[in-house]
This record gives sequence, C-alpha cells and structure tokens, in this order.
Amino acid sequence: MIYIIFSRLFELILSNKNTGKLLKEGAVEYYKFHY
Repeated sequence: MIYIIFSRLFELILSNKNTGKLLKEGAVEYYKFHY
C-alpha cells in the first residue's frame, strides 16, 4: 500500500515537472480540464 502511494506521488511530481518544462518550451495544452 505504501508503495502505491509513493509511486503515485512520484508520478504526479514528475508529470507536473515535465508539463512545466514543455509549456516553457512553447507547447500548448488543449483540454486540460477533461480529466
């Protein structure tokens, strides 16, 4: 159970970091509120 929690937290941190990096490089996020 602890593994699932930590892996999910790591995934959220990593995806947030990658999204920020892509947006700084000029990417455009469409439909960001659909999920």
